[in-house]
Amino acid sequence: MFNLLVLVCVLSASYAQILQEGAFAAVQPATAEAIAPIPYAQLLSPAAPLAPVAPVAPVAPIVDIEKCMACICDAATGCVNRGCSGNICGPYSITWAYWSDSALNGKFRSASFESCANDFECSSNSVANYVQRFQQDCDGDGKITCDDLMLVHFLGGYGCKEKLPEPFWSKYQTCKAKLVL
Repeated sequence: MFNLLVLVCVLSASYAQILQEGAFAAVQPATAEAIAPIPYAQLLSPAAPLAPVAPVAPVAPIVDIEKCMACICDAATGCVNRGCSGNICGPYSITWAYWSDSALNGKFRSASFESCANDFECSSNSVANYVQRFQQDCDGDGKITCDDLMLVHFLGGYGCKEKLPEPFWSKYQTCKAKLVL
């Protein structure tokens, strides 16, 4: 509550300065009465009763993770470690931000980004951690499958609902058909 009060005071002072300088002449600084808190009891007793919401069961992944990882690697580079090209490294084509977001721990925790990304075991662990951390139903089919993990890997945990560029998707689909995923 104290932080909110400080924020209101700072914002009020900023508005006052703007008004003194002539900009936004119609804007008036906020008053304490205008931003009075809503009583807690009022928050607990809404005007209309809320309908009960059925709990949503978490979506369990339906994935053979080893086959899925093989197809992600195949789509990324043909599973060939080409070193680093700019900021993209290793057989899975990962970046420092991806590696950092994977929250890798255990025996590889002290590895540097480049040494981990270019080490097959370490980069595989990074990718597995990342896709498990950000797993979600990207394609909207109600299941978490390897397709979703592939989208998370290539498009990121916050952008996986977009469409994957064709060369990667085609390579992935070919691998998926071979491994019967």
